[in-house]
Amino acid sequence: MLQDVSPNPRARRFALNFDQLAQKFNVPIGKAAKEFQLSTSTLKLHCRELGFKKWPYRKLKSLRNLVNDLTKYRVRDFQNIVEEILEEIDSIKENPSLDIMAETKILRQQMYELKRKKRWKIDASAS
Repeated sequence: MLQDVSPNPRARRFALNFDQLAQKFNVPIGKAAKEFQLSTSTLKLHCRELGFKKWPYRKLKSLRNLVNDLTKYRVRDFQNIVEEILEEIDSIKENPSLDIMAETKILRQQMYELKRKKRWKIDASAS
């Protein structure tokens, strides 16, 4: 899978390209490192060499959870919002250093509040 590009066996360096890494964005960095047979630190080094500072798994997971919540709670105009978020997921997969848009962050916070309030209502009625 990985090609050794270093003549020095102690300084084992492998060539990882962006496409190889992008296939693993849907798993945590520790699991991806194991699949590449690298340490987490080495995988982070490869990520930084390719121009992104953080592994995008948690960012993408957060957006996927937001899409699931929007469809579950049938928020007003949720279909248009879901399409925008899916486009944002695709753009983050192409460029992991992109941040989540401010509108999406606000929406994510609103969904958190909605879920929290629903939990409180369920807990209060159960008492």
